[in-house]
Amino acid sequence: MMRIFILVFVLIAAGLVFVSPSTFTILVHRSQDYWPTHGWREASPEDQGMDSVRLSQADSHIKTQLPNIQSLLVIRHGYLVFERYYRGIRSDDLQLIQSATKAFVSALVGIALKKGLLNSLDQPLAEFFPEYFSSNSDPKKEKVTLRHLLSMTTGFEWDSVFAADRCFNNPDTIECLIRQPLSDTPGTKFNYNSAGPHLLSGILTKVTHKSALEFADSTLFGPLGIAQRAWPADPQGNNNGSFGMALIPRDMAKLGYLYLMKGVWDGKQLIGADYVQQSTSLQNTGGFPEDTSYGFLWWLSSESGHAAYFAAGYGGQYIYVIPDLEMIVVITSNSNIAPSQLRDHRQLIRDFVVPAVKEK
Repeated sequence: MMRIFILVFVLIAAGLVFVSPSTFTILVHRSQDYWPTHGWREASPEDQGMDSVRLSQADSHIKTQLPNIQSLLVIRHGYLVFERYYRGIRSDDLQLIQSATKAFVSALVGIALKKGLLNSLDQPLAEFFPEYFSSNSDPKKEKVTLRHLLSMTTGFEWDSVFAADRCFNNPDTIECLIRQPLSDTPGTKFNYNSAGPHLLSGILTKVTHKSALEFADSTLFGPLGIAQRAWPADPQGNNNGSFGMALIPRDMAKLGYLYLMKGVWDGKQLIGADYVQQSTSLQNTGGFPEDTSYGFLWWLSSESGHAAYFAAGYGGQYIYVIPDLEMIVVITSNSNIAPSQLRDHRQLIRDFVVPAVKEK
């Protein structure tokens, strides 16, 4: 794909071809020799410029040092070059992806924006749930927008144990979340929480007149060929926007590939390229729990000098995208993990997977 990209770029630079930016994106991605809608094609690591010995070392490291990892998949140039399952897990077993669910919610927001179901990222929360706002409400809450929900900067006070338990076991989860007091002015401080993504799920239900899962089936999972999925909902039928989705690892990788392709899938722009760019660009400096910067429900990092972004779930669930290497890495794990091991999974990518690249 890279050689075709360079050829097209040279022709455009020479003035021999003119295309708009959106057309250019689709033109480049249509050069793909296949799309993994019906399954990933496999290739040897060497065929895609990677070192199989180094990847085998990753396999050995997992077996001896990372006992909770259940799968490791590496996609390079659109080909599955490495796939291992551990501890009795099979390739078609659904894996609980925990907070990596949030990245799928972000994608659905992008799809809703492209379809005109949402007007802009600056629409206020109160516009979607006026029934939960009154003259007695904190006036600052009326300034909370979609952008704040996506970037974890709503200002809502949040205790990850007590607030989550209280609201997600409440008959009206949306109301409980909106009633949370503000501890900061909206847009001023990152505070990782479960409220924002779940409110986004509720907003998607409002504007699409269907559950987030039903919307995903028709606009995201369907086009990507994702058939095996589970996604629990609150008592009102709003799918849990913060955690709880279950997928097979091969399908987790498809979201990473969609973002690597700037929102294009099989020649169709499912998510606006601008939204993908914003989602995977610095929105704030982030912080706990991944201790790195943040986009729109995606974490941002640099791995061995390569800019990357990733979806992360508790206990070691990852969808890693490293654009300049055209690489996606998926890790799933048993969430029963010691806090001291929470960084070991990302270190595995730094120490073994990225160094396995021999050529771009």
